[in-house]
Formats: sequence, C-alpha cells, structure tokens
Amino acid sequence: MRTKELTGDIAVDGCDVIEATMNAVAVQAMPDEERKNRKISNTYQSDYEEKTKADPDMAPRLQSLIAIAGSLSHSHFNCLCRNILDGRSGCECDGSVVTECQCKNKQILRKDGKYDLERIKARDKAWYDLIKAGIPWEMLTWRMEIEEPDAARIISIALNKKNEFAMKTSHTEIMNSLGEYCDPTPGALEVPWEPTRDKMIALYGSAVDHPDFFQAFRLVLDLGGKTVRMSVI
Repeated sequence: MRTKELTGDIAVDGCDVIEATMNAVAVQAMPDEERKNRKISNTYQSDYEEKTKADPDMAPRLQSLIAIAGSLSHSHFNCLCRNILDGRSGCECDGSVVTECQCKNKQILRKDGKYDLERIKARDKAWYDLIKAGIPWEMLTWRMEIEEPDAARIISIALNKKNEFAMKTSHTEIMNSLGEYCDPTPGALEVPWEPTRDKMIALYGSAVDHPDFFQAFRLVLDLGGKTVRMSVI
C-alpha cells in the first residue's frame, strides 16, 4: 500500500527527480562463490521474493533479471518503479465498495486498474524517464556486510531520517530490527536484554527508549526470536 500511496502522491504533485535520486545508496550482492564458501544460501533476490509472496501487487522481479544490490534508501520508490514496469495493480480503491476507481492513481492507470506507462509518460515525462532508466546508485561493497554487519542498517536509517515526516518509522521496521538482534551468540541459548536495548536505542532513539519496550522484546523472544525459542535473562 505504501508504494500505491507514493505513486498517487507523485501523480498529483509531480516527480521531483532530484529528491528521487539524492542519497540513493545500495549494497552489492555477495558473489555466489563467496556465499558458498560462507554457507549462506539466501540472496537479496530470494529474500525479496519470499517477502513479496503474500502480495500479488508487488513485482518480485522484471523478466529474468535478479537483484545485484540491496537498496538502503529510496526503497519504496525503487519498488514502485518495478511495479509500474511490470504492469502491476496500482488502484487503492476497495472493489467491494466502489465500481470505478476514485483514488489518486486513477490518471495513470488502465481501465483494469493496472499501471499504464504510456499515461505516465504523457503526464510526467521526467518520472517516465526515471522509471525507464532507473536510479543512479552509489554502490557500497558487499564486504561491508562481513566486516561491519550493522553498518547497512545504520546507514539506511540515517539516509531515511529526512523522510520521517512523510513516512514515520513503522512498528514493523522496529520489530524486524529487534528480531535481527534477538539472535544468540554461538553456544548461548539466551539473549541479554540490556545490550539489545542499547543497540535499538542507538538506531531508533525515543521510539524505543521506554520501559514498555521490554514487553516487545519478550514478545519477539516468545515468538522464536531470529532462529530458536530463547529465554530472557
């Protein structure tokens, strides 16, 4: 829904190419040989496809192309461009309530509610060109994931801070981050609360700096944390 909301806003207000391409940073996908050596089975592409299985309006890929990098900023814009190129549904209307599209995206959709690239071209050529050409990314090396495992998350949050007013950090993002930290060290069966809390505060500040956040920590552990069921110490 966030991508549909974003296309609606752009359709009405126009595409700001400078804003859409400023601070566009991504991380290279780890080479296949390196993944095999490290016994890492997942790729950026496989992770993304798994996460989009439940949403038919999200395009997992374009034709046979696979992800060669993971975006740290402008991710929603990048996804909506892929959805448009793949002709996915862009209508936000509730089909059980209205029979004709009334949402902001109406002017860039076909009659069947799917994105129409030609209508976008006629309405906003700059946006069309950006969709077709893609965003120019600043690419960070895949070695960063090995040498500094938290770097990508920290950089992503920093780059997206300027968009907080338009799109506040969601509870889903916070819980996903918490799940990543609820991973025991090798040989341990427990996850300590205070170090985990300190890491989350460093990333999200006042959004998690509250005694009640301990209950979220307990909930994530009860659900299995990142890998196995663990107890709190």
